[in-house]
Amino acid sequence: MNFATGNSSGFISVQALIITATAPSRPETLWVLDTGRPNFLDGTTPYSFPGGPKLVAINLINNAIYKTYTFPASVVYPDSYMNDVRIDLNPDISAEGVAYIVDSSNEGRNGRPGTLFVNSDNHPSTLNTYSFVPSYQGLPFYATGPGAQQFGHLTGGIDGVQLSPAGDVLVFSPVTSDYLYSIETQYLRQRGGDANGFEGDSNGLVYMLMPGSNAIFMYDPQKAQTLPFVRDPRIIWPDSASVAEDGYIYVNINQLPYMPGLNNGTDLRTYPGAILRARLPCNGSKIISG
Repeated sequence: MNFATGNSSGFISVQALIITATAPSRPETLWVLDTGRPNFLDGTTPYSFPGGPKLVAINLINNAIYKTYTFPASVVYPDSYMNDVRIDLNPDISAEGVAYIVDSSNEGRNGRPGTLFVNSDNHPSTLNTYSFVPSYQGLPFYATGPGAQQFGHLTGGIDGVQLSPAGDVLVFSPVTSDYLYSIETQYLRQRGGDANGFEGDSNGLVYMLMPGSNAIFMYDPQKAQTLPFVRDPRIIWPDSASVAEDGYIYVNINQLPYMPGLNNGTDLRTYPGAILRARLPCNGSKIISG
């Protein structure tokens, strides 16, 4: 059993970045979510060691780290994979704010540290769909590792997560699932389509990164419908998006299905990588809270 380092002072494998505006309790902050589990080119991922998985707060005024949150093994298990984070700095909720962190490991296990994890161990809403077969670029996709004698299925637990502008609804979805969920008292179950990540805007729209459709969809909670937003053949496995104050959404193009570890050791990705942007509808912009 191989373990990664427990280094809490250096970044190991950063999975998510998010910026929050100045709030009574904090300066304008860049939040860095480190899984503590690097992915190697041969497709292997070592287990995490306490101190490695962490949430780091960086003051954007002086570019200095002012807080590092680490998690005990009873919260972030060795095979957990912290995938995304959303921050609520509403002082009516917590004096220092609350971080919602999702675990995309296949077990769907989530704990509760001082920051708040979605606490739903093995709940179906956090698990991948058994034998799910996505399609990318119009082709059914199966994972084939180097030297593998038979194919496998791409799996992934809860991935995308987004807070409503008021912070009262958390919307989430596993990456290999066709369903969209929320944890409000009114339980929503809306067709999602293997979304790989979420972002939201000031109008309350939730933008869903859709690798199987080369697209970004948007979920409108007022209509309880998923609607088309943008589709482009260059959107190959969109992974992580950020809405900026300039009214655009910026999307990182990951090309994950073409990595060597999923294609018998052959790298099918196109270089260089890309970040795409699209203007938001209805004058949407970054959510400014706190």
